[in-house]
Amino acid sequence: MFSWVHANHLFAMYHRAHAPLDWIAEVFHKPRGYQAITDLEEEFVHGRDAAAAESATAERIAVSGMAYALSLGNLPLPSEIASEAKRQWITDSGEPLAWFLEMPGNRPNALGSFLACDQMENLLSLLGEDLVGDYGTTWRSRMQEQAMIEITREGPQRSTGWIFLTALYGDGAAPDEVASQIEGALRVLDFSEVVETDPNQELFLAAIASRIAHVTGEETRAAITHSLSTWLSGTALTVATKLMPPVS
Repeated sequence: MFSWVHANHLFAMYHRAHAPLDWIAEVFHKPRGYQAITDLEEEFVHGRDAAAAESATAERIAVSGMAYALSLGNLPLPSEIASEAKRQWITDSGEPLAWFLEMPGNRPNALGSFLACDQMENLLSLLGEDLVGDYGTTWRSRMQEQAMIEITREGPQRSTGWIFLTALYGDGAAPDEVASQIEGALRVLDFSEVVETDPNQELFLAAIASRIAHVTGEETRAAITHSLSTWLSGTALTVATKLMPPVS
């Protein structure tokens, strides 16, 4: 159902722009691909669209779709249904699944999709305050504050704060009020230190990649390039040393 609604919005958008029907059929019959490097850059810099299939998990579609479809008079859900839904959407410790943490408004939403709505607000409306407890938007804001403390504090650098930011922003841009702080943290980030000492190496690198994409300052870009080059050079030297045959 959601795929058909998505396709209908997309078709209507092109039809209003007077795109020929045979052109629409020809283009959308092909497998999706980037038509130009600018398309790739647009998605990388601004984040995937809120309705992109790659970021629309089954849980997010279910929560957003039900909150969108049901009127306020039918919410929260009946207790039996809500309790079962809680078991699927809330962890044993009471926290919502990571899919629901992303803050709204950080991704493009070309189709005006309900998938861009605030997932935490949707959870609250479906399950009610008793089942959601203290894990609402205020709790999420505290998580953002803690993540900012983690990435800007002095001392040994760790991946935790950066991974939290990925959960909160996805691959979209950070809110304006924290964007400059994030750039400042990226300027002094030592990739070698984090990768060599932190067990979450892969998650860290993925999280950093999504933040680097939104960097605008030339000074920050230069610092990141230097830090990455230093780390990559060290990594290449380590690999080469391991591959070298022993001296007889």
